[in-house]
Amino acid sequence: MLFSITWKMFDNTKLDCYRAFMAMTPADDVADAGKGVTIVGRWHAVGSGSGVLIAETDDAAALTSFMVNWAGLCDITITPVTDDVTTRAVLNAKLAAPAASTEETSAQTTTT
Repeated sequence: MLFSITWKMFDNTKLDCYRAFMAMTPADDVADAGKGVTIVGRWHAVGSGSGVLIAETDDAAALTSFMVNWAGLCDITITPVTDDVTTRAVLNAKLAAPAASTEETSAQTTTT
């Protein structure tokens, strides 16, 4: 599953958070996410101390463990997300108009 993770650093911990992050290497990023969580991409809004990360995992405990690493420095929101193909399939299954039955079609034809 894919998750959108947004964060907003606490004003009083912003510099600590930046220092911790800037010291990390790509290998540290993988270790920080932990086994079972793949970081798909991460984007930063440095001025506001916020950003978004897309992670892929089927392990809620592993994702929670990853978030605990940063929970003392920022507010974190986790939202499950889907790609275009999955979203279209779900919407079509739930919202597509059902095909008219043969009886309904026959009744409409004879009354017109």
